[in-house]
Amino acid sequence: MVARVVPTLRLAVLCEEVIYDRDGNPFGLNVPVHTVTLPDDAVGPYIPPTLALYLQLSDGVGAFYVTTEVRSEGGSVVYRSKPPVEVVFPGTTHRAVPQEVVLDLHGLAFPGPGAYELLVFCNHASLHDPHAEIPVPYPPVRVSVMRGEQVS
Repeated sequence: MVARVVPTLRLAVLCEEVIYDRDGNPFGLNVPVHTVTLPDDAVGPYIPPTLALYLQLSDGVGAFYVTTEVRSEGGSVVYRSKPPVEVVFPGTTHRAVPQEVVLDLHGLAFPGPGAYELLVFCNHASLHDPHAEIPVPYPPVRVSVMRGEQVS
């Protein structure tokens, strides 16, 4: 029996919407997001309309629960995705073929302007930490949150 192997994060894209085909598979990413512009009248935490995190995971064996955390520049966790998405890597297919995962970020609220990082976890193991198989892992997704006057 093959031991459980934590998957490798191959791609992570923050976007406003994931478009699905007839079979329910991700087909397209609509409006990739690198900057969130706060409305002029925004006061307090800002909840963007809709955001999703599209992931491609490969090289895994076993079942994993995938989540994401959003952290501020200071490292404080400002959001944890719930519920976790279960992904099963059967070990019978070629491990390099990626599994596509979409995390809907319902309830995400940015406390204010600044830079934020989205980190991906499988069973509480960060997919951004280097290890023997991946000495240079995929970096966290970064998003800037700015007031309208800062963007121009």
